[in-house]
Amino acid sequence: MKKSCLIMLFLLHLVCASSQNNSITFNEKPKKEYSININTSFTNKLFFYGFGGSFNLKNKWYASIEVKSAVRNSKQTPNDFSSGFTLFGEDKIPNDVHNIYTISLTREFKSKQGKIKPAFEVGSAYMENFVATDFRHIVGDGGFIGNWSVNYTYTYKKNRSFGLLIKPKLKILFSKKLGMELSLWNITGTKDNYYGAEISMLWGRLRS
Repeated sequence: MKKSCLIMLFLLHLVCASSQNNSITFNEKPKKEYSININTSFTNKLFFYGFGGSFNLKNKWYASIEVKSAVRNSKQTPNDFSSGFTLFGEDKIPNDVHNIYTISLTREFKSKQGKIKPAFEVGSAYMENFVATDFRHIVGDGGFIGNWSVNYTYTYKKNRSFGLLIKPKLKILFSKKLGMELSLWNITGTKDNYYGAEISMLWGRLRS
């Protein structure tokens, strides 16, 4: 009887230990990393502002989506352009708007510095430009102070193109939830080509 009790206690101990080990393994399962970002890009053509996000797919692979936009005065605006009544201000020059949308995959690489992670991103880009064009002079009346009427009409031309995004980058982690990215990027498109440098601020679960 005593021997049977000892065997039962030993088996109960093994079951409890196994259950405890399984619970520890479950609790230590790493959580998926993700981040959102705001960024600024200096390119060969324009100064872009943007935002985006990324999500860990598996191991060191991430999926990302980003939107960038830039606005500048139209280069085709005539020197004597007037937008109409401007009593106490400058004429409102028509703007060209440039938007870039990207979907990409990123692969992170191992580094001896745990808080600094090199990575390489590649993906597809969709670009659209709204350009003020076809300026036509019209007869307008002049006021005693300022211009009282528009002296040009113009239209906006929309251009669309697709391209390939290539972006080597370096992720710097300040904490588990805050970081920064430094990158160089290039988009080779069917109509437009961009290349430049980018600075991004990251928030989210950056380390599991």
